[in-house]
Amino acid sequence: MMFQVFGAEIMKYKRTFIPWLIVVGGFFPVFVALLFLLTSDIAMSWEILGSTSLNFMNMLALLLVAVFTGHAFTSEYRDGRINQTFIYPVPRFMLYIVKFLIVCLFVLGMFLAFMIFFAAAGCVFAGELPDSHFAGDYMLLLLLTAAADIAIVPVTAAISVAAKNAGAYILAGVAYFITYMSFAESDAGRYIIPCVPDRLLKDFSATGQLISADTGGMLLTGAAVFLLAFCLSAACYTRWEF
Repeated sequence: MMFQVFGAEIMKYKRTFIPWLIVVGGFFPVFVALLFLLTSDIAMSWEILGSTSLNFMNMLALLLVAVFTGHAFTSEYRDGRINQTFIYPVPRFMLYIVKFLIVCLFVLGMFLAFMIFFAAAGCVFAGELPDSHFAGDYMLLLLLTAAADIAIVPVTAAISVAAKNAGAYILAGVAYFITYMSFAESDAGRYIIPCVPDRLLKDFSATGQLISADTGGMLLTGAAVFLLAFCLSAACYTRWEF
């Protein structure tokens, strides 16, 4: 049954703006990074292009993850289909899990698009293939960054379900971005979920190491917030009457 529900749910996005956002979300940070580097006379390299592109990606992803999540959990309220949805003989928790997995798929798809555009731009402008050590570490860094962004999915889901309107998740995305801009340079930022992707990038750029003692603390904090928000948002979605 879950695969049928998943298939029916994913088909809802066939004619929406979400697929375009996934592609644009991967392309735009690389494009902006290229403009920045080409106009500032900085020597192009895989490392410079990678850190600059991911820096812009970290900012944009906060807004797009909020949009993906909010659209998944509030579209039925806007269309007036929420009561009809819950009439179907499908457990509410299964519906929640399906929506959550689809949003995670969107986030991973956006980072996959980013990786493709970054690889293409690097091959053209860096003039050589990356060494295997950088390529492996950078791919793992992208996975950790995507995981950190996924940690805010249940937080946005709880906000969206509680408010039941599009404005809530848009404001949530703006709040994540403001939080990022306010604490990205602070030591406290490593334990603030919207800032974690930026801290992972900075630690990697400074030390060349993907995992350190601080990285473990950041990931544990993100996991704790994720689990708490997941339980709260699942309870809101499955228990509240609409």
